[in-house]
Amino acid sequence: MITPDQCRMARAILGWSLVDLVEQTGLALNTIHRFEHGGNTFTSTVNTLRHAFENHGIEFIPETPHSFATIRRRKPEAIASLLEPPPHSGRTRCRA
Repeated sequence: MITPDQCRMARAILGWSLVDLVEQTGLALNTIHRFEHGGNTFTSTVNTLRHAFENHGIEFIPETPHSFATIRRRKPEAIASLLEPPPHSGRTRCRA
């Protein structure tokens, strides 16, 4: 799960407005606004937000007893490797 603060931080790092996040996720503006301000949202909504940010290189770091929940941006080469299809094993199946 991500926190409302992490959502706002991720938008800031990416330079996204609420409208940009709406375009990236397909979620309603009011839904995102409600989440960012601590309102109740569905788990699926939070997962959609998380996946949109992760696909653009944001990594979410959970809260620990010694630190707050935060985020960081992955290096571009790490992002590219996440988006590449898995290598082909070279083996194929035949149907009889």
